[in-house]
Amino acid sequence: MCDDFKVNILPGLCIYKFLYVWMDLVIPGQPKISKLAWLYWLPNPLFPFIWYGVGLPAAHPDLSVQRYSSDGIPHKA
Repeated sequence: MCDDFKVNILPGLCIYKFLYVWMDLVIPGQPKISKLAWLYWLPNPLFPFIWYGVGLPAAHPDLSVQRYSSDGIPHKA
């Protein structure tokens, strides 16, 4: 996990993935971006692939997403 993500005290509940906490992005010298990511605090045991991952929405206005093709050339999303 990136050191610039700080856990927010605001919890959430997903019906099938269980409990999560919101995370804020706090970069020194930059404005704080609230509720940018989430971390499953008490994940569903049937989904081990989400246990330790930080979720980021691809459509967030403060993010710039780049997709790479199979030849390694970046393409703007």
